[in-house]
Amino acid sequence: MCFDPRFDRLWEKIVKRVFLCIVFLFLAAGCQTATTGQGPIAFTGSVAANFHHYMNQGHPDRFAVSENGRASYYYYCPKNFFACRDSTDTEAIHGCEQRSAGVKCFIFARKRNVVWSDPGAFMRNHIQGDVALDGSEPVLFGQAQTNLRTYLVTGKGAENRAFAVNYHLTQNKLFGYGWAANKATEELAKQAALQDCQQRSVAQHKDNCKVYMVNEEKVWFAAN
Repeated sequence: MCFDPRFDRLWEKIVKRVFLCIVFLFLAAGCQTATTGQGPIAFTGSVAANFHHYMNQGHPDRFAVSENGRASYYYYCPKNFFACRDSTDTEAIHGCEQRSAGVKCFIFARKRNVVWSDPGAFMRNHIQGDVALDGSEPVLFGQAQTNLRTYLVTGKGAENRAFAVNYHLTQNKLFGYGWAANKATEELAKQAALQDCQQRSVAQHKDNCKVYMVNEEKVWFAAN
């Protein structure tokens, strides 16, 4: 039986092409996973608020964050908007690194899936446990976050104190906060915290203030 040498050469070319395709696919997969971060990361209050806003969009797409948790950038499509295209990891990372002061950024989430490996307890702006990211709880940042920490630290052990926030859940916006301590009763502490919140808030939203904490207990879910 004779074999045509041309068949051998053709078969050799096919094998080489299949091998090159397999190598290319592995390299492409490696490039994709290289864009995602790994290891414990802590978000600042503003980044936590950004992630909260991202997760509550109709069509979240990409969320990138710096390794130190201080900068972020994200893409999403508004609800009922049908002309969006999917963004790329590179686009989100580039946007993040323009704001990160030289710190490398990586993809934290694609769509609603966290792809960062072993992020740990990445929310750090609430002392009473992790924040619920389903839109049912305010995410405090900036001066509100700073004053909540002051409230918890300086008032530790004091009785009858309360912390109130003016937060629109449907808009994911924080308009104000207020607190009070060392009142005769818990009820008076809540009233004083609400009054302080109203005074600090934008006039048209002041009636939206609600009690967030009483003493060291988060009561937001029970009260709302």
